[in-house]
Amino acid sequence: MKSKEGKQKEVVKASFWYLISNVILKGINFWTVPIFARILTQSEYGYFNNFATWLSIITIVATINLSTSLPRARFDFEDDFGNFISSNLLLGSFSVVCFFLVFLLNKSWLLNIFSLDIKYIYIIFGSLFFLPAFTMFQQVQRFAYKYKMVILLTVLTTIGNVIFSFLLIYLMDNNLDARIYGAQLPTFLVSLGLYGYYLLRFHRFRFSYCKYALAIAVPYVAHMLANTVLSSIDRTMITSICGAEDNALYSMAYNIALILTILYDSMNSAYAPWLGEQLHAKNYLEIKQYSYGYILCYGIIVLGVMLIAPELLWILGGEAYIPAKYVIPPVLLGVFFLFLYSMYVNIEQYEKKTKGMAIATIIAATLNLVLNYLFIPRYGYVAAAYTTLVGYIFLFVFHYILVKKMGFSMVYDSQYIVKISMIMCILTLITTFLYESMVLRFIFAGIYIFVLLYIGIKNKKNIIKFIKKSDD
Repeated sequence: MKSKEGKQKEVVKASFWYLISNVILKGINFWTVPIFARILTQSEYGYFNNFATWLSIITIVATINLSTSLPRARFDFEDDFGNFISSNLLLGSFSVVCFFLVFLLNKSWLLNIFSLDIKYIYIIFGSLFFLPAFTMFQQVQRFAYKYKMVILLTVLTTIGNVIFSFLLIYLMDNNLDARIYGAQLPTFLVSLGLYGYYLLRFHRFRFSYCKYALAIAVPYVAHMLANTVLSSIDRTMITSICGAEDNALYSMAYNIALILTILYDSMNSAYAPWLGEQLHAKNYLEIKQYSYGYILCYGIIVLGVMLIAPELLWILGGEAYIPAKYVIPPVLLGVFFLFLYSMYVNIEQYEKKTKGMAIATIIAATLNLVLNYLFIPRYGYVAAAYTTLVGYIFLFVFHYILVKKMGFSMVYDSQYIVKISMIMCILTLITTFLYESMVLRFIFAGIYIFVLLYIGIKNKKNIIKFIKKSDD
């Protein structure tokens, strides 16, 4: 049994390497955006983002997102966890086949909704058949803080995505086909290998394991689906209402948020398993103490990215995409509230209380759809950023209430979180106005750097102690 200090070191070390790998690997995708934005036409770029949106939505529904049962199942089925995974891999494949048959029986009207060529739908379902093996393997490795294999597979799929895309663009006449095929092939191959690994090693199928997973995953599917709708359907609606070109502008601005999602994914990859262990041991005070710096650090980084976002937008897409800069502040603030409410979602997921999560996100997604329908035709694609922000704020409030009713209000300091949230809203409003003047924005950025340095110097001893502790 590892000591408390040893476990903390594992969390810090895993968080560090997840961050480094994600910055490098997802950064590859981030910095190849300008290249693909210039290879593809604006219409093709918008179409590719529409494909990505539907891929994320269909993935959640067709695979039932069974990996969401693993955070708690690793405690409940510790002695037979391998067979729990293999049983649910088979269930996931069966589900994908069933949804594919449903599509074939209703393809005439579904294709009108998707606004995709049928060959791309075939690509989606073909990729999904083995995909759960990849997601479950990543989860298992993260529980044990074994980041090396996760990083290796991420390297293969991320770099493979870029290499195959460029290779196929060179070999094929249709650049859009090449981009979509190249993006899906590496993940498909890795998922296929992992699928075979699990089924060869663990042979016992138990329906009781599937029943357990379904009880957690089905409500979570509704949560994830509604969350995807909340974060992505605006692009589909922009394409339908304003056209693919406006969707390209909106999507390019949304790419700035990738910087923050890279960071969030990295931090949460280590934080969520650690949180589950602390909840299991009832170490609530330790969670609260850790959360202060965790939240403040993320908020500071969000503000920093917000201040230089117009320059990042210019680097990514060039002068043609600069008009989309006003999308960025509300989008980044929305990511901050996503970060906050996910801290509460981690608690709900551990406690297997996924029904409330589903209800909350469905309401938020419905609210987002209604607001998009009302405001996008009137104010254009920029309105979608604000409607999404409203949805994320609603989710933060709703999940806070859910966790409080569950009896876990002691885990986080609510007053502290509300204060940080209000400060972030005010600073976002100020930054939006500063986009009108580069000089004033750079002055504000200078103040930001000065304050950051002041905080760093004032807490120099604690920072050095933390770094030394993580290097041991």
